[in-house]
Amino acid sequence: MFFGRIAAKIDDIFNYIPARLTAGGMILVSGRLSLFEFVKRFGRNHASPNSGYPEAALAGILNCRFGGPHDYFGREVWKPWIGTEQKTLTNEDLVISVKVCRRTIILFVILTGLFVAFI
Repeated sequence: MFFGRIAAKIDDIFNYIPARLTAGGMILVSGRLSLFEFVKRFGRNHASPNSGYPEAALAGILNCRFGGPHDYFGREVWKPWIGTEQKTLTNEDLVISVKVCRRTIILFVILTGLFVAFI
């Protein structure tokens, strides 16, 4: 148990910047630059210090909210809302999510290549 807690804290430290860069990349590829404030507002609502930022970016892109009641092994657990719009997600939302993910990956592959090329 102690070892797992240390590993989780190390993970939080090392992913602090990548999580925020990922959220920024998602916003850039979506073309909705106004979402930076949305992510700043809702990104910290997640229990994880890092997971909430990309999750907030996607909630903003899809104009939905994540969180609320979840069922864990028959027990209801409430999580803070990330986003504001109550919406039933559709297959089209899934397609948009995959496109954003792929485009974000491509963006960071290109940026990494440029970074390596100029070192």
